[in-house]
Amino acid sequence: MITFISSYMVLNLALRLLIFSGGECLHREMDLRISRIYREKALASPRGSYKRIEYYRRALERDPDYLSAYLELGEIYYDLGITYGNRDLFRKAIENFTAAFELQSDLVQAHHRLGTIYFLLHDFERCRRELETARRIDPGYAPVRNSLRVLKEAVLHKNRENENEEALPPR
Repeated sequence: MITFISSYMVLNLALRLLIFSGGECLHREMDLRISRIYREKALASPRGSYKRIEYYRRALERDPDYLSAYLELGEIYYDLGITYGNRDLFRKAIENFTAAFELQSDLVQAHHRLGTIYFLLHDFERCRRELETARRIDPGYAPVRNSLRVLKEAVLHKNRENENEEALPPR
């Protein structure tokens, strides 16, 4: 009887020590599971909806290293920015893509999308940098080549307009 009680106490103490020392690991595991639940809810929500955005935000609160959430939020804000023509939505897209690059920098499609956003904001220098980065990562990615061609044409057009304005006599 004494052996059973002492074994029980030792086992109980060992379990408590494991739980106490592994509490941080258990907490992290729980955060990851909750983050996955929010991800599933986000994917079940309509694209571009406030609920989907909120679920991804909650997932990121639990797991700040959740790369796909940053990319998805960037795409959602980009789509909303296109739909409503709102620069603030584009800025939120930029923030999310930038956060994704902190986790993984070789995301060709995200660099291309960010270049597209800068193009729409008429920030041609940043647009060029992002598109060049995407081209360095994957030289064969056709959308980047096309975007660089469109950017070159836009810059030439802008330069011609500036030259024409300078050629006009002052009023």
